[in-house]
Amino acid sequence: MLSFLKLFIRNVFRNKTFTILNIAGLAIGMACFILIILWVRDELSYDKFNDNAGRICRITFHSRIHGTEGVTPYCPAPLAAALVNDYPEVEKVVRFRHYGKSIIKYGNTSFTEYNIIYADSTVFGVFSIPVTRGNPETALTAPFTVAISESMARKYFGTEDPIDKMLKFDEKADYRVTAVFRDLPAASHMKFSFLPSLYSFNEYKEGLWLNNNFLTYVLLREKSDPAAFAGKMPDLISRYVAPQAVQALGGTWENIVEKGILLEFNVQNLLDIHLNPDIDSGFDTGGDMKYVYIFILIAVFIILLACINFVNLSTARSAMRLKDVGIRKVFGVQRHMLAFHFLMESVLVVIAAYVLAMVITEISLPWFNTLTEKKLSIRFRR
Repeated sequence: MLSFLKLFIRNVFRNKTFTILNIAGLAIGMACFILIILWVRDELSYDKFNDNAGRICRITFHSRIHGTEGVTPYCPAPLAAALVNDYPEVEKVVRFRHYGKSIIKYGNTSFTEYNIIYADSTVFGVFSIPVTRGNPETALTAPFTVAISESMARKYFGTEDPIDKMLKFDEKADYRVTAVFRDLPAASHMKFSFLPSLYSFNEYKEGLWLNNNFLTYVLLREKSDPAAFAGKMPDLISRYVAPQAVQALGGTWENIVEKGILLEFNVQNLLDIHLNPDIDSGFDTGGDMKYVYIFILIAVFIILLACINFVNLSTARSAMRLKDVGIRKVFGVQRHMLAFHFLMESVLVVIAAYVLAMVITEISLPWFNTLTEKKLSIRFRR
């Protein structure tokens, strides 16, 4: 083995240009492949941090009125109560409501904040958002209470305990901090740093089924069938929406339907939200599954091209070493040993290329994260 390593090192220095080109070409291809796969993995990992991701669904509203058709994630306020009361497979429901940015003040410190989403008190029971301070079950049960992220707790309170401290919103109302939760993972379609209680405004209890302002998520019970649950959605229209539509438009529900008006609720699994561009995520711009497929194909093409280039260069080099092979045969080196030596040389070159590829990837990650607006990283295991 020692003689083989000496021979390998001697050949490397004898053909420095060839070796550098071979290693660099393969390393660049590997680095590009790794970066793209990191991006693909991140896109496919959205919302999987939730322990019950397979049981969490979002209700969407599909409408067609006077030729204008669309699907929105926003639903009416009374939908949540109807889902809990009428459908035994529904374990919990949570609503979100966005009222826009606010100027939040504590003492002499104030900032304009955008990631403010008002939520039901059940939010921590539906989503796996660890609460590090306060009681998650009662944190938002009272009006004018708020749960904040750990980063916001440091931003406003520093090393102080934020629990029971008061934050002033827009110089109008004081909200008492009742809980602190861990910052949401980057791979989450939800974006919020403040969760004020939804019960701070009377809109949460209005009975209008034709006014869609709330994002509504349900946690289905274990072993329940999401498809069967989705099949029951038309009952909501006939039971609750149709009477109010008739009252607002006049005539009968059958006449309204004959005019081409369509109103229906649909069910969307939590894991399908981020990569579905046809429906607004309700929080930020989502992704698109077709781009995931495109980048997977690009990654495969790049790594195949790098491998083909490596094989071609190695083949060209082997043709140049016929004299060396002949001399070693004269000295009694058997064919299988020659094959083993060539194979081991290729393995060492691949290992060197992989190490260089990881270095290139680490150096390129900050730039790649800026380009893709992500926080990708390589997790090295010991």
